[in-house]
Amino acid sequence: MYNNSELGKAHNKVIILYVCKDYARGSPYKEFHVDVNTPVMKLNVERALELAMELKEARDNDEIPDRWVCDRQDCTRSKNCRVSHLCWSL
Repeated sequence: MYNNSELGKAHNKVIILYVCKDYARGSPYKEFHVDVNTPVMKLNVERALELAMELKEARDNDEIPDRWVCDRQDCTRSKNCRVSHLCWSL
């Protein structure tokens, strides 16, 4: 069982439900069963928990959280992002 000292224990597996609104055939739903005990997934889960805790702390203090993805307005990711103007106008 996955164990995080701050949050306690959680399940070994998670289910990610992906929904595509532009599907043409079949089902718009894809379901992924992921074992969180692999080293890569442990890192992903830890990072997600860190981000969630930072968001909660920022919200509790009525602050704007730090940017995590784009370090500059002129980086490729920011240039291709449809909502980057919201981040960089603050």
